Amino acid sequence: MDGLDSEIIGLLRKDAKVRLKKAARKLNVPTSTLHARIQKLEEDGILRHYSVEVDWKKMGYDLNAYVLVFVDTTKLKELRMTQKDILKQLRALPYVESADIVTGDADLIAHLRAKDSAELGRLLTEGVQNIAGVIKTKTLVSLV
Repeated sequence: MDGLDSEIIGLLRKDAKVRLKKAARKLNVPTSTLHARIQKLEEDGILRHYSVEVDWKKMGYDLNAYVLVFVDTTKLKELRMTQKDILKQLRALPYVESADIVTGDADLIAHLRAKDSAELGRLLTEGVQNIAGVIKTKTLVSLV
């Protein structure tokens, strides 16, 4: 990977839908070179997928929360599950923007979006806390 690859990645991170011709002009390289480089970055697994950034507030989801998820590892063993199984289930929930396994007191953290606090409560009690192995959650609501 060289400087041009880094520039290509930076450009695509800002706008993954940028047209090749426009990107090639910005980077001062032929379109064919840019196309070949992007293909190589994809083949090498450096560029894995292209995504969409959602404006949640415009969709009416004004509440932004982070949920610390605590699991019962003994229960997980009984169920023949791991934290990765819980992570998979969290990420599958439509209102979970992202989720990860973390270090510290909590086992996982999930970033949720909700329309209001009542909906957040429902999403937690009917969704996150209903996942087998989850014993406790702690919610942190973003103030901005």
